[in-house]
Amino acid sequence: MVDLYSNVRKIQTLANAWRIVKASAMQSSSVDIRNEASEFDAESHRYLRSIQTRLQKQTFKFKPQMGIAKLRAGKSPRPLVIAPIENRIVQRAILDILQRDVPGIQAVLDTPTSFGGIKKRRVSMAIDALKSSFNEGGQFYLRSDIPNFFTLVNRNAIMDYMRAQTNDEKFINLFEMSITTTLDNLTDLQRKNLKDLFPLGPEGVAQGSPLSPLIANIYMSDFDREMNLNDLVCIRYIDDFVIVSRTEKATCKGFKVAKAILNKIGLSAYSPVTHPKKASQGEVIKGFEFLGCFINPTLTLPAMSARKSLAEKVDAEIRRGLAIADTILDTNEFGSAGCYAQTLSRINNIILGWGKAFSFCNGNQVFEALDVKLTQKLEYFHCEIQKRINRGDQRTKRMIMGVKMLEGLNDNNKDAGE
Repeated sequence: MVDLYSNVRKIQTLANAWRIVKASAMQSSSVDIRNEASEFDAESHRYLRSIQTRLQKQTFKFKPQMGIAKLRAGKSPRPLVIAPIENRIVQRAILDILQRDVPGIQAVLDTPTSFGGIKKRRVSMAIDALKSSFNEGGQFYLRSDIPNFFTLVNRNAIMDYMRAQTNDEKFINLFEMSITTTLDNLTDLQRKNLKDLFPLGPEGVAQGSPLSPLIANIYMSDFDREMNLNDLVCIRYIDDFVIVSRTEKATCKGFKVAKAILNKIGLSAYSPVTHPKKASQGEVIKGFEFLGCFINPTLTLPAMSARKSLAEKVDAEIRRGLAIADTILDTNEFGSAGCYAQTLSRINNIILGWGKAFSFCNGNQVFEALDVKLTQKLEYFHCEIQKRINRGDQRTKRMIMGVKMLEGLNDNNKDAGE
C-alpha cells in the first residue's frame, strides 16, 4: 500500500502545494494575506524545509486559525476560517496526495454529476450537464441548497471513510488534525455572540480550507449515486443541487428522496414552498437561477443578483476613491489605498474577474447593457474626481490622481545640499 504520509512530506509535494497556495494568496483582497505570502516567499525554501523536517519527526502542529464572520445583506454571516500559510500548505499537500494516490478518493472525484471543488471541473460544466438533461427530455426541475452544510458535516463519518481507504496511521492522524478547527480569536467571537457559527465541536469543517470541498464531496457521494437513478438527474455543486425529470410528479418525488438521504447524514434542504428565495421549482423552459446564472434550454445569462453584485462592488470602489480624494483635500496626505489611478485599477480587476467568471454565457445583450451602465459610473467618477483636482495645488492634484511626484524621490539632491 502507498505510504501516504511519506508522500505528503516530500519536498516536491510541499513545493507544489506552496505554489498553489501562493497563487491563491496573492489574489486575495486581504493585504495581510498577500503580505504574509510575500514574506513566506522570500525564504520559501527554508520554510518548506522546516515544514518537511517537522513532518519527518512527527512534530508538525497546525497553528490556530482566525475566524471571520463575513456579513451578507439579508443573510446570516458566513463563517470563514483563515489559516496560517503553513497550515494551508500541508492541507494542500494532503489534498494532492489523496487525489493522486487513493483510488476511493479518485472514484468520488470521478462522479459525473458532481462539479464543485473538483480539478478541471467548472460552473460552466455543471450548467452544460443540466442542459444535456433538458435535451434528453427533462422538462421539470427543482433547485435547492443545503443550509449550514459545512458546519454540519460529521467529521467522525469522514474519518471512518478515510480509515477504510488506508491503514497509514500517521497519515490518518495528520488528516484528522488538518480538519480540526482551533480559533485564535475565540474570545472575541464569543464576546460578539459569533462563536456558534464555527465548527468547533465534533461536527463541521472550516470554510476556507483546501480540504473542505473534498470533504463535502466524500460526504455527499451516496447522495450523488442514489439521486441519479430511475430516470432522475441530480446535478450538484457542493451544497447546491438541481433535480431534473420528465414530469413534475417525478421531480417532487425525487426531492422527497433527497430529503430522506440528507436526513440520514444530519442535513436538510430548503423547500421551494417554505423558502422561495432559497429554492425553486417549475418548467425548465421558463428558466431558473443556478450558480449565479439564469438558465433555460437555450439561454445562459448572468443572474440579476450577479449583475447587481457587480454594480454594487463598482459603486463601493467609487465611493472609496472619492472619500480618499476628500481626505487628501482636507489633510494634504496621501493614503496607502491610493486614489484615482488605483481605484480604476481595482475596478478594472473587479470587472475583469466578473467577466471571466461569466464568459461562458451567451447573452451578449446583457453584457452590452452592463457595459453602458459601467461606463456611466466611470464617467461620474471621473467628473467628481476632476472637481476635486481643480480645488488643489500641484501636489494635491497628483495625490488625487494617484501619480507620484518626482520631487522628494531624488536622493542626490539631498546629498548635494548637505
